Amino acid sequence: MKIRNGFVSNSSSSSFIIEIASLNFTQEFLNKDRIQDVLDFARTQDWKCDVYKNYLLATTFMDNFDFIQYLESNYSMSYSNIILFGSYSGFYHDLEELKKFVNTFLYGGEVE
Repeated sequence: MKIRNGFVSNSSSSSFIIEIASLNFTQEFLNKDRIQDVLDFARTQDWKCDVYKNYLLATTFMDNFDFIQYLESNYSMSYSNIILFGSYSGFYHDLEELKKFVNTFLYGGEVE
């Protein structure tokens, strides 16, 4: 039997927020083109994602790709820097809801 210890596998929905600065891009990768490459790749795996106020926002309704594991493996990202919203957290998995969370809890309570 295969046991998986990653974030969410084959779940109905999941979302996360991570500060861009905590992705350990080397100086050559610390540019919009490289971040865009990460976003584009995740989108090919059915993740909706965006960069908003220096945070990477990501959400999916059918997670068959472990985006967090991808970031950990390729960018030495620390799992402890992620704000996770699991499948049954009561959170509506949507980029606009993630932006509201950033505005309310991470960016001084500003509302746009």
